[in-house]
Amino acid sequence: MSDEEITAALAGIRTRLDALASINAANILLPSGPQERYHSIIEEAYAALGLIETEIDTLRAELEHQHAQLDEARNAALAEATQQEQPPKKSIRRPFDVYLKTLDVLKQSGQLSATFDQEAYQPQEGDIYIVEVRRERYTIHRWDGESWQQLGSGHSEQDVLALVTPMHFLGESKGHRLYYYRPATKQE
Repeated sequence: MSDEEITAALAGIRTRLDALASINAANILLPSGPQERYHSIIEEAYAALGLIETEIDTLRAELEHQHAQLDEARNAALAEATQQEQPPKKSIRRPFDVYLKTLDVLKQSGQLSATFDQEAYQPQEGDIYIVEVRRERYTIHRWDGESWQQLGSGHSEQDVLALVTPMHFLGESKGHRLYYYRPATKQE
């Protein structure tokens, strides 16, 4: 919707609201004027308002997308700066790093599929994905059968490991480091 169309839609809504405001109990039954067609005036105003709301929803989605991208870029830059400032830990390996390295070894050996087709992936109830949102802190999402529900954020590596240990690793998304898991079935 162009700026001119938005301006015209707003002006049309204001004109219709003025027409509706001119109707009162004294003139609502008169056979001529806006009171004769106030239902259609209301419908026209709602239609124009719907167009504007759709545009606002589109703008909101774009703003949220840009916000998420900038937060991600800032978090990555902060994590990199923090890593550069801290001296490396002597022979201490974080459990989740070990877990990820194990996954990489399994992928390379062919014991685990190295590819994950995110477009073809069909979530099943109970599936989860995990993403690192800041250094050593993770957000977990679970598929409830209809949509992804966030199970909270700021989970530690130990929380993540406790959750995914009994699950099947499905794969890693391309470019985002999202890790997908599926609950193990009782027969397995």
